[in-house]
Amino acid sequence: MTYEKVKTGIIKILSKVKDIDIFFTKNEDSEVVKEYFYVTIKPIINESMGSNVHKKIFFIDIMYSLDTYSYLKYIAMAERIDKYVRPYIDFGDICPSVFDTKMKIVDENLHFTFSFEVIYKYDVKTDDMDKMENINILMKERE
Repeated sequence: MTYEKVKTGIIKILSKVKDIDIFFTKNEDSEVVKEYFYVTIKPIINESMGSNVHKKIFFIDIMYSLDTYSYLKYIAMAERIDKYVRPYIDFGDICPSVFDTKMKIVDENLHFTFSFEVIYKYDVKTDDMDKMENINILMKERE
């Protein structure tokens, strides 16, 4: 699972929640737009769990901003987002579980946060492994 795949999946989800602008980087246009999502994706764990098993954990912060503060609208939006991310996120070929979500309002913006874990198996190319074995043999011969 790559950052781009997560980004594409989040765009699909938020487009279903509400048809508004979605930003992933600081953008001066976001100050002009009356209503938008600003998304932060943080890969927080990226580790191997064996010869061909990998684990990644991503933290997602979806900020929802309105031009005028409305606690009730923020609560309603948090509930709408929650319906699309729990109990799992549908990325097409993979659907990681999301157990907990959090919502808080900071600087008059809604922050909806959650994390998910992906454990996947990947194929090891035998040609690459053969090359590595040959390198090890050459290194031992030079010692």
